[in-house]
Amino acid sequence: MTAVGAILLIIGLLSLLRRTTFVIQSVKAVGVIKSIEIRKRRNEIERFPHIEFKNMQGEAAEFRSNTGINKKRKIGDLINIRYIPMSDSKALVDEILSIWGLPIVLIFIGSMGLYGGLQ
Repeated sequence: MTAVGAILLIIGLLSLLRRTTFVIQSVKAVGVIKSIEIRKRRNEIERFPHIEFKNMQGEAAEFRSNTGINKKRKIGDLINIRYIPMSDSKALVDEILSIWGLPIVLIFIGSMGLYGGLQ
């Protein structure tokens, strides 16, 4: 379990570095939910928004979020986003779990696996 924990911890730290770089390089904008993709997994329904926004040049840009949204959000709602100015498709919903969720989970699981393996 120690090796798996170490690998997950390293992946989590690399993911944290990538997300930190993203936050530093990105700019904030407000987008509009244009559609919502519904995916069924086991007994759960996940909702992934397709978001349109205007970039710094005033041009329309869009992306599909890889992070689900809650049921309260609907088509036409405004949503805060972050995007890389040189690459509009590199965008995320500006919420804690969307940006930091993956690194936190990987670091936590990796640390527990590493700690458990050392016991």
